[in-house]
Amino acid sequence: MSLPSIQNIQDTYPYKLLIGFEVTDDYKCPFTLDVVDFAVNHQKYIVKGKLPDAVIQQWISIWNDKDKKRAFNADFDRYKEDGSVEVNVEYLSG
Repeated sequence: MSLPSIQNIQDTYPYKLLIGFEVTDDYKCPFTLDVVDFAVNHQKYIVKGKLPDAVIQQWISIWNDKDKKRAFNADFDRYKEDGSVEVNVEYLSG
């Protein structure tokens, strides 16, 4: 699959990659790991279609949406045990 060229993309800020999993509040994290907690006030997109192509297409749609201004705090994909995928994107309000 070839990706289209995306010009004038707004997400050119430095970013960090976090790989992790959701845990309960009483989870005891081993000392070698960092715990990251962030507010989940994101717009959720339910991905439908064949993976990984459907996730890629959802992100292309998000990147090309010029009507919404992204916050660039903590966007994430959630791959659920049932095989479904959510893309969560935080936007600036107003």
